Amino acid sequence: MTMGSAEGRPHEATAADVFAVDPEIGRDLARVDWGATPLGPPAGWPQSLQTAVSILLSSRFSMWMAWGPELTFFCNSAYRRDTLGRKYPWALGRPASEVWAEIWGDIGPRIATVLTTGQATWDEALLLFLERSGYPEETYHTFSYSPLRDDDGALIGMLCVVSEDTDRVIGERRMATLRDLGSFGAEDKTLLSMLCGAMAQALHRAYAFDQQREVAVTLQRSILGTVVLPPGFAARYQPASRPLEVGGDWYDAVELPDGRIGIMVGDCVGRGLPAATIMGQLRSAGRALLLRATGPAEVLTALDQFTALLPGATYTTALCAILDPDGNLVYSGAGHPPAVLALPDGQTVLLTEGRGPSLGVRLPAPRTQATAVVAPRAVLLLYTDGLIERRRHPLDEGIRRVADIAQDGYELPVDQLADRIMHEMTGSGGGSDDVALLLYRHPAPLDMSFAAEPGELAPARAVLRAWLARTGAGMPMVRSVLVAAGEACANAIEHGHRDTRGQVRLIGRVVGELVHITVTDTGRWRPEAADPDPYRGHGLNLMRALMNQVKLNTDVNGTTVEMSTRITQ
Repeated sequence: MTMGSAEGRPHEATAADVFAVDPEIGRDLARVDWGATPLGPPAGWPQSLQTAVSILLSSRFSMWMAWGPELTFFCNSAYRRDTLGRKYPWALGRPASEVWAEIWGDIGPRIATVLTTGQATWDEALLLFLERSGYPEETYHTFSYSPLRDDDGALIGMLCVVSEDTDRVIGERRMATLRDLGSFGAEDKTLLSMLCGAMAQALHRAYAFDQQREVAVTLQRSILGTVVLPPGFAARYQPASRPLEVGGDWYDAVELPDGRIGIMVGDCVGRGLPAATIMGQLRSAGRALLLRATGPAEVLTALDQFTALLPGATYTTALCAILDPDGNLVYSGAGHPPAVLALPDGQTVLLTEGRGPSLGVRLPAPRTQATAVVAPRAVLLLYTDGLIERRRHPLDEGIRRVADIAQDGYELPVDQLADRIMHEMTGSGGGSDDVALLLYRHPAPLDMSFAAEPGELAPARAVLRAWLARTGAGMPMVRSVLVAAGEACANAIEHGHRDTRGQVRLIGRVVGELVHITVTDTGRWRPEAADPDPYRGHGLNLMRALMNQVKLNTDVNGTTVEMSTRITQ
């Protein structure tokens, strides 16, 4: 069976039409490799996203927006001119948390609030230290974050309307200072001169302190920021709030040669540049050991020996785990808080076995490891103690609280869940210790591309069948999804690439209790036949009968079919 042609339908605005609203920004948006982002090729963008981008680009007021699971960044010409600086055009299509990494501790929680409550935020003349010119600068902004919804009305992103108040705030401050100076007498001016000398020394010390802290933060972010996480993972790092120094927390997730994934979080003793330096060495050693070791206990045992050679590294805590594609987890801890499993049945499980002393401490017995199963659609959370530790509150209370948040946000995409946990556990101002957090939802998303040839359908179907089995779906649902996805892939080959070679992309992901399937081609469909075959052209109806929701987007760039259904046994 095949789908009918898209020809003859009423014209709807395509992403290319939307980009044309502002030729300059639109040109740069068109150059972004959207297929490498969660949004996919513009041909498949929903009408709600096209409308939001059109409003953004057509406005003369300074605006930016974030959309989708990674909060992909868009902006208009006014925002580029007034705020973005040297980050343009690099910022387009990147996660907003990367674009504004230096202020994410301030704006990330506000965005998370919008995405979880649907309520807009408002800030007036908020102090933000932007690095838009290659160095931190004091800026003040008045802005509002408003929720954006997808075609089904679900919260999917946010729109920011902003005006910069830096010149006004600093100008008013200078005028106030000049007025105060004009009323001083001779004795006042002498006292002021003495105070200025003392302040100059204090400022010099503060500058040196800040400089060391910025070096430590830059070192830590540069090490953690280079991590390319495997599919299904999200990570966050937040340094301690000023004036406290950055610590030595880290996270890592690396694909191993045998198809498993090595996972580690750790927390070095101390703060400042020394702790950040030790962290970098331990993280590099841990990754190298994960790539060669047979199990987490062996990794931590080798790190025990490494810390003995590294001054200041003793008493570092760490949690190491290895996860296979079927969700089987082997883990071992060294004085570290337990990982949390949020299960689809509403339960939370703490992984408290396989624990031993901190790294570098004399061991009473060899390190051990334990096993657990990350059930289909479950969420695994690893973190450092800065997330749960609060003065005058027991650690168990913090662990229970973060477990409850992970369970309450179970149906959120992992990136949004990570933001929510950070916001609710640390607040907008950060805590007294730095925090590293690593999240994983099982199974990891499926993302495969194959040649648009009929002979490739069977291998693609086998890969999809194995992935669906990991979602915990029953065989009736698996068969329905296989037939619907197979129909979409066959149509992509027959219609989209009948005359040219090309690729078909198949994406599968789980969000809460729903499985989402996306099939994309980049070919051109044939015109609808004047005398259609009555035995053909029923593919779309078949997909709609088998899936809960089906969307078809077709334009000159290709066709995208998006389908979703609830996971059943």
